[in-house]
Amino acid sequence: MRLSGREQMVFVCVMAVLCVSSSESAEPSKGLYRCEKNGVPTFSDRPCGPDSRPYEPDSSRTSTYAPPATSSSSSISTASDAVHKKRRRSRAAEMRRLAKHEQRCARLAKSLAKVRARMRSGYRASEGEQLRKREAGLKEQWRRERCR
Repeated sequence: MRLSGREQMVFVCVMAVLCVSSSESAEPSKGLYRCEKNGVPTFSDRPCGPDSRPYEPDSSRTSTYAPPATSSSSSISTASDAVHKKRRRSRAAEMRRLAKHEQRCARLAKSLAKVRARMRSGYRASEGEQLRKREAGLKEQWRRERCR
């Protein structure tokens, strides 16, 4: 059975009131009241107007879950610790990988700067061809490494 948005909202409100009323064990439950305010059903632990009427929820459609008892919490913490250690290791490995990437990019930037500085100064035609090839190769490496 599918509930509409309004029915879901009513169900959630009823469950919230039930949870609050069941948690107050010091005072016995006085009941639950249902009223309509501006066409919207409202639930309260006391009468909320002249049109309020006692409400008895249908608990046959309510399900509960009781988790199985664990013998010791040490097995849970051990598993949790192992997950945290693995995450720390993977973070550390990622940081090392990023540091190496930055070093490669810095080396490429330095090499490109040297080639460009040499190209700005005087050179022979054959040397110019070698410098342009070197610059093209460094630019290609720069793109492959995805340097910024």
